[in-house]
Amino acid sequence: MKLDKTRNVIQNTMFGLLSQLLSMIAPFILRTIILYELGTEYLGLNSLFTSILGVLGIAELGFGNAIGFYMYKPIADDDSDAICAFVNLYKKCYTVIGFIILACGILILPFLNEFVKGGCPSDINLYVLYCIYLCDTVMSYFMYAYKAALFNTHQRESVLSFYRIILNLILYSVQIVVLLIFKNYYIYIVFKPLYTIVYNIFISRKADKEYAQYIGKKRLVSKEIKKNVYVKVLALFGHKLGNAVINSADNIVISTFLGLSMVGLYGNYYHIFSVLVAFLSIWHNSMTAGIGNELYLSSDSNLKKNFEIVSLLNNWVVSWCTICLLCLYQPFMELWVGSENMLSFSTVIFFAIDFYVWQVRKIVLTYKDAGGLWNEDFWKPYIGAAFNLSMNIILVKNWGINGVLVSTIVSMGLIYTPWETMVLYHKIFKTSVKEFWIKYVSNALICIIGAILTYGVCALFCERNIVGFILKCGVCIILPNVIIYFFFRKNIYYIEMKNKFLSILRRKIL
Repeated sequence: MKLDKTRNVIQNTMFGLLSQLLSMIAPFILRTIILYELGTEYLGLNSLFTSILGVLGIAELGFGNAIGFYMYKPIADDDSDAICAFVNLYKKCYTVIGFIILACGILILPFLNEFVKGGCPSDINLYVLYCIYLCDTVMSYFMYAYKAALFNTHQRESVLSFYRIILNLILYSVQIVVLLIFKNYYIYIVFKPLYTIVYNIFISRKADKEYAQYIGKKRLVSKEIKKNVYVKVLALFGHKLGNAVINSADNIVISTFLGLSMVGLYGNYYHIFSVLVAFLSIWHNSMTAGIGNELYLSSDSNLKKNFEIVSLLNNWVVSWCTICLLCLYQPFMELWVGSENMLSFSTVIFFAIDFYVWQVRKIVLTYKDAGGLWNEDFWKPYIGAAFNLSMNIILVKNWGINGVLVSTIVSMGLIYTPWETMVLYHKIFKTSVKEFWIKYVSNALICIIGAILTYGVCALFCERNIVGFILKCGVCIILPNVIIYFFFRKNIYYIEMKNKFLSILRRKIL
């Protein structure tokens, strides 16, 4: 079965953007209400528990990625029996994982106070609140989350996005009303596990309807394939651990050493940061299944050419977003939370650098994951996680939040990106990595030039109000893209990308 990659990527991206737009606006409203009605400590609690459970999420061990990788070939071959067997394996693994996360979550209960410097709000029982978050996390594993894999591996994430849009509209509306009327954090948060239950029920019924031929049939994967899956899982565990440290350790370290209020302030900035990351992830995730399919069906030359095209596009978008963060972070935060709840501009610079070094590597990571190259850089996540966590603890004591961001930037730049790129180029493209680094440095210089020029123009608008912010937005929309276009306009991959886009546009119009 050959997937229509271009159509699926466009469809998945469009639905994903709508879903993410809702997930950007509604949580922003919720954070604002919590900030002004309850206080920054409540925002800190949400970030802390999300991070703790994010660390527990390593119990998933990468089974989803490993099994998904082995499903690409049977989907390409339209092998129904093999797909059925993998679905059954998904189900068994997720049930076991749910129990492991539940057990580990309960073991953490006696130590919760150690993660909160200075205590928590007087009307909050730390243990009860944590149990609600834990319930939300394990619920999907015990229900039908494994069926969502069928949509992911068939490159139909748009179906999942559709249900998220509808149910999130209901969830966020209810939570906003509850906060405004009752001003009670317990009532607000209890709707999260309820949402998880309902969402999984809807996805299950949709999967039963569209992929009935794969569900409920007793098929088993062979011992050899199961062994191969476990080998991939062993390699993926480290990657899960590395991601957990990168994504979750910051809030835990900040809460432990600086307190919940500082986690809340950091969380306000990180919320904007994570929204941009999530938007880009929609595109990256929507390509993975198509790339995995392409690995079996395309020639090496086409694979390399497509990689260069999407890499150029990714660099363009990431550079633009980085420049927007640098120029618009502080003006926006002043309008949103007020000057008393703002961090320093030096922190903004580190946020922008962190965003760039993290996101510019995502195309490399997407291709590497689609190719199942997790064992080839087996030690990278362990070394990266140990380095990042150690730097976090050392630097937060002297540099505060800036130290936490610097540790992530250094670990990304010195460990993660070089290692991942070397694996991809040597194993899939079978070429030297030198070409990549020349482009990496030149693209980073283009981003720096664009950032300096754009920030200089934005500084001309001194008004610290909504009018000044809108004017700066206008500059950030136009000027960085003009600068990037100037440097990319004669690039052969830019010309190829433009021609491909125009071809798709003509087909849609005609």
